[in-house]
Amino acid sequence: MGASQRKEAVQQFVEWAGSPGEPDEEQFFSKVSLYSNDIISGVELFAHARPVAESLMENAKYNNRIHWLLKFASKQAQMMVENQSAATQPQIALLWVVELTLRHILRIVGGHSQELLQFMETTSQPVANVGANLCSYLLDYILEVKLNTLTVMSHLAVARLLITMTSTALHHNTKFDETKIDIFTELILSSKHIDQIVNVLLRRLVKWGTTELPSAPTLYSGESAVPSFLNLFGMFSRPSAETGADGEPVYVFNSSGAFEMVGRLSSQLLCILLVHQKGNGKNTVLSRVAQLKNNDPVSYTSLLQAISNKLTSCPTLCLLLYTLLYDHQTFLNDVMQSDVGSLTDVAQQALHLMYRIHNETEVGARRAGNHKNSDGVIVAMEEDPSDVNVLKNIMHDALQFSYPFVNTFVSTILFILSQDQLTNKIMCDTVLTTTFLREKSQVKMSLGALSLNVLCLNVSRAFADNNESLVSVLVPCMVNISLFVHDMDRNCAQRLAALLCLLTKKIRKMDDRENGENSGEEEESPAKIAGRRKLYLRQLTMVVEVVENLIRNSNEYHNEHLIYELLYHRSRIIDVFEESAGKDGSEAARKILSNVAAELKSYEEVISAASTNSPPQIIRLLREKGSTGDVEMQEFNVKPTVEDLQYSYEEIANSYIFFGPFVWSTMLTCAQRPGGILFSLSPLELNIFPH
Repeated sequence: MGASQRKEAVQQFVEWAGSPGEPDEEQFFSKVSLYSNDIISGVELFAHARPVAESLMENAKYNNRIHWLLKFASKQAQMMVENQSAATQPQIALLWVVELTLRHILRIVGGHSQELLQFMETTSQPVANVGANLCSYLLDYILEVKLNTLTVMSHLAVARLLITMTSTALHHNTKFDETKIDIFTELILSSKHIDQIVNVLLRRLVKWGTTELPSAPTLYSGESAVPSFLNLFGMFSRPSAETGADGEPVYVFNSSGAFEMVGRLSSQLLCILLVHQKGNGKNTVLSRVAQLKNNDPVSYTSLLQAISNKLTSCPTLCLLLYTLLYDHQTFLNDVMQSDVGSLTDVAQQALHLMYRIHNETEVGARRAGNHKNSDGVIVAMEEDPSDVNVLKNIMHDALQFSYPFVNTFVSTILFILSQDQLTNKIMCDTVLTTTFLREKSQVKMSLGALSLNVLCLNVSRAFADNNESLVSVLVPCMVNISLFVHDMDRNCAQRLAALLCLLTKKIRKMDDRENGENSGEEEESPAKIAGRRKLYLRQLTMVVEVVENLIRNSNEYHNEHLIYELLYHRSRIIDVFEESAGKDGSEAARKILSNVAAELKSYEEVISAASTNSPPQIIRLLREKGSTGDVEMQEFNVKPTVEDLQYSYEEIANSYIFFGPFVWSTMLTCAQRPGGILFSLSPLELNIFPH
């Protein structure tokens, strides 16, 4: 659709939205048919739908046009279900029109359910809720109409509309408020067929995640042309005569175009339903997933494989993985007995996700495209997301915004795994070939060492971002994992030593500022300096726990690379506090590091006796000789038991405070992918996030 034609189409729909009287169904449908190719082409029409939605809202009390549109869409959706086949192209385009306008209407009403209800009910027919009817028919279509090459575009439109219906959650905060109930989400959860719907969504996830497909391109990556959904589907289809487990032709699922979109959106819809008011009451979808049985409707192995294959491109799946590991009482134990490999694979992909987002975002970056209004409130700038470069910037800002949510969630998943002693040990014994670490010095390392490597990287980043809450999740996870890590590689050892150096530097800096030795920097109150120093000392204590765990029983654990790095950086980690004796922070840090200092001294005696300065020879010597045994650490001097796990995870009562924003922050980042939905020009516009 060219600019002039798009302008013409918008003007016609705006006039229709503001016209008085009852619209003619055939005339309206012909208008939708005229522009149907362009409506479902894949070009983001967020900005172009805004004036149509605003006109609908302005005239809603006079012409009841929103009610009519939902009623007409319900009628067409009913016909789609009754025909048990693919929708016509105009019907598909109609669902896209409803989705686009509803996206803006929900934004305008700000999640106020009472205001939304007036558009779905009429005074003459108060029980005839057209919104509920539309929702019901869409769910029926998912259940009753098979997904195949003929119906795939219909299912895509249905999935998009259902997700937009649940997006009322974006426009109010996470505190429960009976005036801001997510009406459509509640309607879906109260469906008498909800268990069957969950089964369908799980099967779609497994087929999407376990079928080998060509890599799906990103729609908005700075290219001058934006490929259409239909072109993507035709370009990447690979027909096959094989059939799947349920008799479906495999070619239905061998498309990185249409099926890629349906698979991802269906999986995201499942996660949105899972997270709804988590911790605040009963959730039928959560109850269903928490009681899943192996092979009913999918096997645990295939489910983990699907999550593992799609986690880095669809971070929303972290919520499903968390539910299986934490809310399901037997899932972890059953998988440990039947298929440990799938569990270690998904853990590796979770680390890959954490590492990727770390590298694709900037330290402390401020989101572009925002400014302050006359009241000093930060708001999003008005930009046209149909411009590829503008949309690319919006996606970059959304990814930057999601960084702490994703990292907190991934570390929480690792935390849960590290709580189980057997799982923890298996992770640390599993040797794998890393494919994503840019700075790797060895191709192979244990999953435990890889975990510490990536966690260290993100702890350093969290300090740079002054994100104490993220550090408070990452470091305890490191402590638990470190109990079983052995044969640590050089890269991981360097990362951990660098983290120690960073912490000691920050503590010394606070001491210097307290004594007025950093006069060139911005002044801080003594109370603020003391508070920051206390924070760094608390984190140093936990990082030292990690180090003590790793160098304990060195003859058995063979973490000589870490010992070498600690010896190499001794002047920055240990000796520097001897030189700063008498200062509050330095004295406290020296006590925290006393065990490590004593242990390093024993290793220095071994090296001195050998009279060598060659790093390879020193490392070989440390591996062969180990500690002299003269020094016994105050803690962790025996093999770990269950009681030795220092930290355990427990979900807070109102966990939706975190889980809700996490799911929706990842939904924002997926707008760049084929079929993705752009909910906002900036996360700052959305009230679900704790700005």
